[in-house]
Amino acid sequence: MAPAFSIVIPTYNRAALLPRALESVLAQTEGDFECIVIDDGSTDDTETVVRTYADPRLHYEYQRNAGVSAARNAGAKLAAGELLLFLDSDDELVPDALARFAEAARTNGWSVVLAGWTRVSDDGVTRRALTPIRSGDAPQLLGPFLPGAFVVSRAVFDATGGYDEQLRFSENTVLAWRVRAVVARSGAGMGMIREPLVARYSQPGRAFEQARYEAAVRILDQYADVLADPTTGAAPFRTRRANYLGVAAASAAALGLSREARRYAVAALRSEPLSFARYRTLAGVLAKRPRSR
Repeated sequence: MAPAFSIVIPTYNRAALLPRALESVLAQTEGDFECIVIDDGSTDDTETVVRTYADPRLHYEYQRNAGVSAARNAGAKLAAGELLLFLDSDDELVPDALARFAEAARTNGWSVVLAGWTRVSDDGVTRRALTPIRSGDAPQLLGPFLPGAFVVSRAVFDATGGYDEQLRFSENTVLAWRVRAVVARSGAGMGMIREPLVARYSQPGRAFEQARYEAAVRILDQYADVLADPTTGAAPFRTRRANYLGVAAASAAALGLSREARRYAVAALRSEPLSFARYRTLAGVLAKRPRSR
């Protein structure tokens, strides 16, 4: 018999952090699940760590390094569960997360369920509970989608085409746009649980900024039609476009790409000339000293 849930955990060289995620999964009060760890080409002891857990619900799969989005798609293809949950390998579910998701989906007939999350600071000490928001009147405008804080039916996920495998940042945002479009077309049920069901740990750094910059550029280049689609977000197109121009500008500045940073900051201002945030972004970019490349 197929399990109710398939939990997909992509991981890359996080052998030291992975037990936190795995132990939170194996501690679930709802035991009808499988957990698929997709090792995205790790060179550390990831496989050894996974195989120390003698639980038949836990499966390990290795692939050549292809990125987090490709790893999630690979896990989804192997999954047998009706509901998919994607969990980052350094985060942890609360013990009744699956039980709460199952109850919400069953009671309300929802194919997509969002939940709150706890943001844990870089030092692992400060915790802040956050909740999903309703960005508009239609249920498809619920957001945001964060790993561990949403489940999606296999039917809806398959209809989206899965994750954009070129993205290493904002990939869940783009998936959310695709989910909302499917929900709008199909009428699939969608709702939220306001309480936090996952703790998400911050891992900032230069690699983070590089991934964020590349994602913003790709979204601006490839997703203009999606940004303009009212079923995927409540804000007007010019605001959504300006947001990603601002992200590209800020990340470019952090990476020392001063020319690109100025170009994106000016474009954001032109897109939304009455927004104080756009002037603040431009000022921040201009204040950054160029770094050697």
